[in-house]
Amino acid sequence: MSGAVLKGRLAVVVGAGPSGVALTKFLVRRGANVTLVDNRPEEKVRPLLEEALDLSKFRLECGEYQQKTFEGAQLVVVTPGVPMDLKVLEFARTSGIEVVSELEFVSTQADEPFIAVAGTNGKSTTAALLTRMLEGAGKTVYANVDQPLADYLNKSKPADYVVAVANSFQLEGIRNFKPETVIFTNLAEDHLHRYPNLETYFAANREVFRNVGLETRVLLNAGDANTLAFAQQISGKLAFFGGSELPQNFDGAWANKNEMKVRVGTEVGQATEHSFELKNLRLRGPGNRENLMAASLLALQMGVKPVVVQGVIDSFSALPGRIEFVKRINSVAFYGDSHGANPAASLRTLQAFQEPLILISGGRDKNADYSALAPHVRQRVKNLILVGEAKEKINRALGDFTETFLVGTVEEAILIAYQKSRGGDVVLFSPMCEGTDQFAHHAERADYFRKLVLQLAQPRKLNYI
Repeated sequence: MSGAVLKGRLAVVVGAGPSGVALTKFLVRRGANVTLVDNRPEEKVRPLLEEALDLSKFRLECGEYQQKTFEGAQLVVVTPGVPMDLKVLEFARTSGIEVVSELEFVSTQADEPFIAVAGTNGKSTTAALLTRMLEGAGKTVYANVDQPLADYLNKSKPADYVVAVANSFQLEGIRNFKPETVIFTNLAEDHLHRYPNLETYFAANREVFRNVGLETRVLLNAGDANTLAFAQQISGKLAFFGGSELPQNFDGAWANKNEMKVRVGTEVGQATEHSFELKNLRLRGPGNRENLMAASLLALQMGVKPVVVQGVIDSFSALPGRIEFVKRINSVAFYGDSHGANPAASLRTLQAFQEPLILISGGRDKNADYSALAPHVRQRVKNLILVGEAKEKINRALGDFTETFLVGTVEEAILIAYQKSRGGDVVLFSPMCEGTDQFAHHAERADYFRKLVLQLAQPRKLNYI
């Protein structure tokens, strides 16, 4: 790893979450004068940092962001989840200060090739599948699926590839980020609490193509109309996944019920078509099939052998909180999909099940339109249980299409779901919303749901008199 000289530079890191910790650790080690800022109270932030960082090596500021902190800065790095349109960041930009996202900063400090996985839904699963396939081919890979991207800079050995899950917020803060490959999963309505309209959100995602060239490999979802709409505007070596069988002059991947086909080599006039069995695939739903097609297509383009790809297909299990099977209790299966944080994601999840569904949803609304789920709730959901700040809004959109309950807590929701269930039913937690009304992040929400289900499964001891 190389990157720009940081010694002596005045750097501000915005956000004291895991990415902020990793960035601070790296910048301090490289000799920068670091201020870590977070808008939470210090009594909440300091205990989270004390074990991971030497607090004497940098300044920590908590509470409302102060403009004076940014006035002398030479570099500002913004962590995921922090809005790029904060007033203090706008002040820094207009003052000529370099303001970049974690993604941009890490890419400038690392020499290794980056594979960007962008789009609305399915990014982490696609990245995890690709990572497993490349590792099966003997490559070393760093992916920010369950760890901060910035922590790569603190590793002692470089990887062969960095697989970067790139969300819209981080893409807003790029300038020179130029991945070797881009996988674009899909585009759907999301984060309208942070963006003034849908096109602004779409445009933020499309920033991943800002610096692509003719040599950049680009994989697009042929089954997603919003993605295909801008395909002709992109330079690069295009390949497609999803949808039906693709024209012969493109690399691509498509699937039916029990088989996936992947064609590679068209670019050099040596097209080869590979077939893969899906009978042992543990990932549910059409969305996950698209994720698998994207990862498999790129893996084969990169020289991974088909036998390695088939091995991952047969052994890969759902990531935590992504249509994750938790437990079967008295013939009722519980699935957690806490990362289903927008209506489009929850719709893809509903399509993964044929069993009678009891759906638990709700959280903090992102100015989303839930009405598109109405026919699917009517057809697939026997009970809808709503919780969180958005429950009234979701109820107005969907409550008339099935028996619906509004409750105060996730615990109540699970208990009612179990009481209403019968053998063969599926209880599905897919929120359609953010969890920040109750939880710090999606992973915490997934852990909490899993914990409650496992508690429900524990045999109750009887007290004898």
